[in-house]
Amino acid sequence: MDQYFGTSSINELKKSHQMFLDNSPFQKTLKISKKERKSKGLPPNKYFEREWELTMNPATGRPEPQKVLALQNRLLSNTIQNKTPGDGLDNPWVERGPNNVGGRTRVVMFEPNDLTNKRVFAGGVSGGLWVNDDIKNSSSPWSRVTNVPGNMAVNCMTYDPNNSNIMYLGTGELYTAGAVTGKKVYINLPMAVSVGN
Repeated sequence: MDQYFGTSSINELKKSHQMFLDNSPFQKTLKISKKERKSKGLPPNKYFEREWELTMNPATGRPEPQKVLALQNRLLSNTIQNKTPGDGLDNPWVERGPNNVGGRTRVVMFEPNDLTNKRVFAGGVSGGLWVNDDIKNSSSPWSRVTNVPGNMAVNCMTYDPNNSNIMYLGTGELYTAGAVTGKKVYINLPMAVSVGN
């Protein structure tokens, strides 16, 4: 979170949140017994009081469900979010290769550091990690990432949320007809990977 707000802002937010928790209107009622709650006319279930504390906005000291509703409405009104790929003539699937290598693909990931949203990685079950530097261009070739063995099944990948230059690959696959043996998880493959044909 520090990269979004800065360390000092985070510390201030933590302090104010702790102050709101320490002064919660439910600090006393959360500690009393069920019998005492009943005698005071309070509901026996402490769930909603605790939920109030857990869902409060740390900046304001109270829950803000209206913001959740506003976000839901905004997402519902966004027509792009309501579309399913291939559901109409204006939203077709477009073939992007590769045209020279066959095999199944289990995972695709856009390069998180590419501000143009063109660079894409694909993991091949039949082997290797592949990269396309311009997925929007139908003639852009796929190249094999050379520091990943070409015969290794790549079935999942992600990047480190704390350092988007570090990539993780999961290998292997088990299916009914047999098994494609994996070689554990690969880590620390820089996004500026070396490629070959």
